[in-house]
Amino acid sequence: MNPVNTKPYQLPADATWFITGCSSGIARAIAELVASKPGHRLIATARNLSSLSYLAESDAILKLALDVTLPAAVDQAFKAAADHFGDSFHLDVLVNNAGYELAGDTEAVTEEEMHEQLETNFFGTVRMATNATRVMRQSKDHRGGLIFNISSLAGVAAFPGQAFYHASKFAVEGWSESFSTCASSNRVV
Repeated sequence: MNPVNTKPYQLPADATWFITGCSSGIARAIAELVASKPGHRLIATARNLSSLSYLAESDAILKLALDVTLPAAVDQAFKAAADHFGDSFHLDVLVNNAGYELAGDTEAVTEEEMHEQLETNFFGTVRMATNATRVMRQSKDHRGGLIFNISSLAGVAAFPGQAFYHASKFAVEGWSESFSTCASSNRVV
């Protein structure tokens, strides 16, 4: 087992951020903050590109439509970021926020709905984190990076009427804990 990296990480002055689910909430607030920081670069994503209109048009900001349930779309988003930022492309921070809550009677949920919940909240998180880690490890200057997998109380405690949401968030919590022990040994913390 790899030990957890305990060295402090210094966010570079020219940090590149990749944030999913930027249409509202915490990801929107983080995107607005990053966009206001001189020298920082932002890849902001949402399922609906028009929901990113609050962000200014800038060479330092790349707005992308992204459905994290589609492996090819995730791969394409990373390729688009590399193409946009060119040889200077590096990734310093991934904020994995795309997700939604499925609530209601457990027995009323369809097969499609339960799979979509896990595809978005769990497998989408995994796809983004593994792609980000690959980019971070291949960085020319090997400066590492940070990955924030946004979860919720629903990943540590369960309540009635949200069984599949809880399943997805418990999966994010367990996977993230395991993944962090191997990723951090290579300066991806």
